[in-house]
This record gives sequence, C-alpha cells and structure tokens, in this order.
Amino acid sequence: MNNKNKLIELIHMQKREESTKLALKMLDEKEVSIVELYEDVLKKALYNIECDEQDRECIWKEHIKTAIVRTIIEVSYPYILDVKKNVKVNGKKVLVVCPPEEYHEIGAKMVHDYFTLNGFDSTFIGANTPVDVIVDSIEYTNPDYVAISVTNLYNIVNAKKIIEKIKISNKDIIVLAGGQAFNNEGSLDAVKADHHLTDYESIKELL
Repeated sequence: MNNKNKLIELIHMQKREESTKLALKMLDEKEVSIVELYEDVLKKALYNIECDEQDRECIWKEHIKTAIVRTIIEVSYPYILDVKKNVKVNGKKVLVVCPPEEYHEIGAKMVHDYFTLNGFDSTFIGANTPVDVIVDSIEYTNPDYVAISVTNLYNIVNAKKIIEKIKISNKDIIVLAGGQAFNNEGSLDAVKADHHLTDYESIKELL
C-alpha cells in the first residue's frame, strides 16, 4: 500500500496523530505536493464519508474524520507559504464564502489555498456566513471574484439568494460556484453562477 492510500485509511480509522504525522512526512520528503495531498488524499477521504441521518454512530465518526482533515490542512499552511514565495502575483482578488447554514467549510478552505497558490489575493470568511455580511465584505474588499462553496444540497437556495444580491449591486464581479452540492443535476443552473469550480485545474483555467 502506498502512502496516499495509507493516509486515507488512517483518516477513516480516526487516527489523528498518525494521519497528521504521515501527511507532514509526505510533504517534507516531497512525496506529494500540497495540491496532490488535497486532491489525491484529503478530498477522497472526505468524499468517502457518507452517513444516513439516522445513523448517530456514523455521524460522530464523520465529525472526527472531518476534524482530522481540517487539522492536516491547517498544519500544511507553512508549505503553502513556502510555495507562495515563488508564485507570481496576478493582481486579482477573490472572496471565498459559504452561505448561511452551510457548516461544511473544508472544501472552501482548500479552494482558498488553491487561489493563493495561483497568485490570487484570496480571503476566506468562514462557514455559515449571513447574506448581509457577505454583501458587506464584498463592498469592503472589492474582489474580482466571489467563490461560493456549498456541500449541503439544501443550501442551494441560500447560494442563489447570495448570487442574486451580488449581481444587483456588483454586476462586474464574476461568481464562481463549487462544492458537492453542485454535482447534482440542475443545481448549478439554479444559482446562475458564472463558472463552476471542480478542482485545482479549474482555478488555473481562470487565468
């Protein structure tokens, strides 16, 4: 078993310490890049977490696994800064947001890092952000792009409301939509975003 698969297995076994140590070891030894760690390991580990809402044991185990992935992302930040030193700034600003009642922020944190690795001035304002707060932050930061991350399909309605408000007062802003919720048929068309973000490459294509 290679270390990528081993790390996925450790995450699913809820081994926080072993998972974190292996992830850092892989980065230190340049066995993986940040993007490879996120795309080939952490995203796969997250997407394999599926729970029935009635399965209480599965739900708390899901929270543990998600927390482990969050820890790995946070301790990997120095490696992002190291790469950033050699990245040419492109002069573009992006605001990464989650709509109200969207508590799944791991994907948004990854996207924020992807933008940073591509020379964007990226700001992530966290999960469960009220619509008015998002609008205010847009006026304050004046971004070129707003990236909306939605995992829970029920939050598509909130994402649509945000995009409608953005477009009323900021017609030149390009709205990007990403997250598992947009893999469902019709959800992307429903919110009327300008682009669909699916992975690291789709962010590179913006340039």
